[in-house]
Order: sequence, then structure tokens, then C-alpha cells
Amino acid sequence: MVATSHALNVPDTRVPVRAAKVLRSMLIVLSVAASLAFAAHFALAMWAKNEFTQPESIVVGQVRMLNQGGHLYQSLRDYPYTVNAYMPVGYGLQSALQKLGFSPYQAGRLISLAALLALTWLVYRILWLYSSDRRCAWLGAALCGCTSGLPFWGTVGQMDMLAITLALAAFHQFSRCWMLRTPTLFWAMLLTVLAVFTKQTVLAAPAAILVALWMRDRRPALRFAMITGAVSAALVLVVNIVTSGSFLANTLYANLNPFAWEKIEQHGSFWLIASAQLAVIAGVGARELWRRDTRPVVIYLGLTFLVLILTAGKVGSDSNYQLESTVLLVIAACLSLHALGFFNLVFTGSKSRVTLLLMPLLIHALLNVRLEGANLIGRYAKELHFREQTAALASQVEQGRVLSADTNALIHLGRPIEVEPLIYRLLVEAGRIDPTRVTGDLSARQFAAVILYHDLNEAAALHAEIPTLPAAQLAEMRQHYRRVAHIPGPYLGGLYLYKPKL
Repeated sequence: MVATSHALNVPDTRVPVRAAKVLRSMLIVLSVAASLAFAAHFALAMWAKNEFTQPESIVVGQVRMLNQGGHLYQSLRDYPYTVNAYMPVGYGLQSALQKLGFSPYQAGRLISLAALLALTWLVYRILWLYSSDRRCAWLGAALCGCTSGLPFWGTVGQMDMLAITLALAAFHQFSRCWMLRTPTLFWAMLLTVLAVFTKQTVLAAPAAILVALWMRDRRPALRFAMITGAVSAALVLVVNIVTSGSFLANTLYANLNPFAWEKIEQHGSFWLIASAQLAVIAGVGARELWRRDTRPVVIYLGLTFLVLILTAGKVGSDSNYQLESTVLLVIAACLSLHALGFFNLVFTGSKSRVTLLLMPLLIHALLNVRLEGANLIGRYAKELHFREQTAALASQVEQGRVLSADTNALIHLGRPIEVEPLIYRLLVEAGRIDPTRVTGDLSARQFAAVILYHDLNEAAALHAEIPTLPAAQLAEMRQHYRRVAHIPGPYLGGLYLYKPKL
């Protein structure tokens, strides 16, 4: 009876112990997977000679034009009709690396990769600052490498990763001030200005800093707002004057693309697969986070979603618009687990319901590792198609001016961007650009070649995001240009090459 009674009093810890082993194993596997993802994306980024995204080649072309003696922000009243949509910091860094001898695509990708590594370190430091739990910080850093959108965009030569990393660095300096009372608010101001002058939409971090400071003490909040706002406004004014008004015309007015509900649906579908599990975890612990010193993280997360909602519906938006909110979901989810006692409960063998949050973590990891593999395979296959396409195109295009819907082709042909068709068409249709000059050159057969993504004789209406010319200019092409080749490639049905009629 004694032995039986003793046996009945021993708790059954088999399931909790198994959960602890699963969590420990998952941390190790995620860390290995993150390292492999970084290495694979780096190797592919340095090997690939063609664009990963269409805006990447546009940025490459604009930086190359800048290095060849051009201007960073065009007037949009004459050639080249291309919009420098980003702020000057990223362009300047890419320009410097290209001058140092890095290839055009490698320059931007190295900057983004360095930013991604810095972002991973910042996530670790922020989580350690708010939790003092290395398991929490470790999980956050591992999730940065295994959440598919981050390594994907962390090797693209656009400005997103650099801007978000600078914004997160500003939030980290603020968090040191918030948690440790260190005098680091000046650095938060400086990094905020750098972030905004890399990409103008990273406003969630400074807004979160301002709101959090205001809730605690209005004086530093006012100081932060006045100094950061004054410096930013002064820089905008100076750059706009130097560029004769082209700075704001490019970075603000030309960025007001039309709204499309289809884009919201696309963002929602991707978010449900790649980030919803983190949102569940963050939501479960949101009340605890708000009650603690982690309140600024909740504010920052909410503001990133506000920015996402306001911008995701633009024609031309992509999953990079979700990056900042994804990073904050990683931070908020890990802090929620810490606030709920998840790590201690799992590793001490508790049967608490909180340990069930291991399931959405596992689902998130599995879904994103699968997405990561698909992304790498897709990039490799697309690069091979691009190489065949650019080789075939080079043999078909002689000397002379080239108007191309495919900017990647211009990079390999060594030609400047004369017209950036997608944004050009949108601005012509909005009445912001006079199309007379391009229409006249098409009528006069001034372009030695025109490259489109579609056949001129296609009757069906094209999707709004397919780069092409306005209808009136396509009509001019039908009169004065003939199709000479159809070259298969990774996008749509390939490229259609047109030359002047004899």
C-alpha cells in the first residue's frame, strides 16, 4: 500500500518533459536553419547576376546613372522618366560601393544583408533588455532567420531592410533610455533621421517613441519631437531646394499610386501563412505586455500595422511592406511568451495551458522553412531563365536608344533608363507627366528598340501592375514599330522585342 500510495503521488511529467525537449530542440534547429538560410541567401545573392525583384533593377539603374554624372532626383518633365522613390541615404551607400568596384546588384545586396545581420542582433538585444531571459532573446534571433520574409528581403538591393534596421536601432536606443534610464535619446533621434532619410515610410518607430515618452513624461517627448522634426524638415527643405523641387516630386507626389483591393487580399493571404501564428502568441500575452515596461513594444507593433494598412493597397506594393510589422511580431511574440512564463513553465515540467503556445511556434517554423526553401529554389530557377533571356536579347539589340519595360535587360545591355513604364504610365494617366515628348519620339522612330512584356496585338486588358506604356503610345508603336522577336523568360510570356518599321 505504501508503494502504491507513493506511486500515485508522483506527478506524470512525461508530456511536460517532452515539451521541454521539443522547445530545446526547436531552438537549436531554428538556429541552424537560420544560419543555413543566411548562408544560402548570401551565396545565391552573390552568384546571381540578375534582379530578384523588379524594383531592385530600377534602383541599380538609377544608381549607375548617378555614378555616370546624372542626378539622383529627376524633374519628371523630360528624360529620363524614372522616379527615385526612396530617400538619399541608401542611394548614396550603393553609389559608394559601386565606385569601390562591387557589381551593381552585389552592392545593394551586401548593404541589405549587413542590415539583416544587424537587425537580428538588435532583436536579440531588445529582447534581452526587456526580458533579461537569454532563451527569449535566443528565440527571437532564431526566428529572424527562419521567418521567410526577412532573409528574402534581406538579400534584395532595395532600401527596406536598411531603413527598418535603422528604425529598430533608434527604438533600441530609446528602449535603453526607457528601461535603464541611460542618456541615449540623442542617438535615437539621430538614427530616426537616418531611417526616415533611407525610406520615408518608416514612421512607426519614431511615432512609438513619441507616444511612449508622452505617456511617461511630456518634456522628453516634446524634445524628441521638436529636434527630430526640425532636423528632418530642414534636411527635406535643403534637398528639395538643391534639386529644384524634384526631391518631393519623386519621394512624395510620384509615390501616390492608385489603390487596389486585390493588393489587400494578396497581403492578407501571405500574412496568414507567414505571420499569423506569431500574432496569435502576441495576442495571448498582449494584456501582460501592456501592464509591464514592455508597453512601448505594443505601441510600436500597433503603429507598424497602421502603416501597413495605409500603404499595402498601393498598386506595386509587395510583401516588403510587411517587414517592419513582422519584425515587431517576432519581438512581441517572444516577450509575450516571457511575460506568460512560458519558458520557465516548459522547462520546469508544468502542465499549464500556456505551454500549448509551443504549437503555433512549431507551425510558424514549419510553414516558414517550407517557404524559405521555395524562395531559394524559385530564385535559382529564375536566375537561369534570366541568363538565357539576357544572352538572347543581347544578340538581337544593336546600338541606339532602348525603351524597355524590363529594367533588368537595360542593365545587361548597358543602356540608361529612358522611361520607367509602370510608374510613367500611372503618372501620365494621373495627369502629372506630359506624354508628348515620348509620343513624338516613338512616332519619329527615335528608339532603336522597344521591349515589352506583351504583344501589341493582344486584345485583352493588361493587369495594372504589368509595366507598359499608355494606350496612345502603344497605338503609335503599332504604326511605327514591328515585332522582330519573342524571347522567353521568367516573367509572364517573356519579352517582345520591337524595332522601327523600314
